[in-house]
Order: sequence, then structure tokens, then C-alpha cells
Amino acid sequence: MVRYNGLATDIFPYGTSRMWKIEWTPRFAKQHRKLEKKHRQEVEAADNNLDDYFVSLNQGVKPMQLVKHGFVHNEQNGVHAIDQSPLGKGFKALRLYVYPDTKTSILHAITMGDKDKQSRDVNECCLYVGDLKKTAASLSPQEDE
Repeated sequence: MVRYNGLATDIFPYGTSRMWKIEWTPRFAKQHRKLEKKHRQEVEAADNNLDDYFVSLNQGVKPMQLVKHGFVHNEQNGVHAIDQSPLGKGFKALRLYVYPDTKTSILHAITMGDKDKQSRDVNECCLYVGDLKKTAASLSPQEDE
């Protein structure tokens, strides 16, 4: 298992036909470092939940099924927000925003933020996913009608 900031990035489960990979955006890495300085426990808990999410994908669980986990929240445009549960009161509410691209088996870690900036972060994620889909559409072969 290879780890990045404590997160599993390369897991070979038994009986799965495809492997998921994680790609971190520069924005995600920057926000992760920034938040880790002030909210180490919350970031660690969110990282652990991301690790569980990633392991589940590699075990063949469909992304929409992962919303049943208490720490995964469905956002717009296929984006999932992973929080810092199970930390209780008195801790900063953080969200890790990811997009599981089922066509490429890449989990895009887009950004990370606190609850106060949730609206901005979700909008940023939607723009990222929109650009990702446009790029994929322009690279895919066009079918003759």
C-alpha cells in the first residue's frame, strides 16, 4: 500500500476487476496543508474517512452506495463531500470534496474546506467536474449519426 498524507493510494483487493487511483488537485493539497496546521484532529478524521471511501471503491462498492456512510454527503454534479465524523461537538466541521469518475476509475480529490465555505467549495467542485467532463467529451471518438 502506498500512502500520501496518510491516505491509501494503491490497494490491490481480491476479486476486483479494476483499480481506483486518487488524483489530488494542487488546490486540495494546499487546503489540506493549511487546515492541518489549525485543525489536525479534524483533518486526520476526514483523511481516515477518505481512506475508508477509497477502500470501499476498490472493493467494488458503487459511488452512490457510499452515500449511505454517515460521513459521505451527496453534492451537485456527482461530487461527494466527506466529513470529519465521528468527532463530536467542539471540533471544526470540515469537508473533503471528491469526484469519483467511474469511467476512468479515478477519484479526484478536488478541495477541502470548512463548513463556512461550503457553498464556495461546492461551486468550485462543480466547475472542476464540468471542465473534466468537457475534456473527456472532446477526447472521446465521435460516433457517426
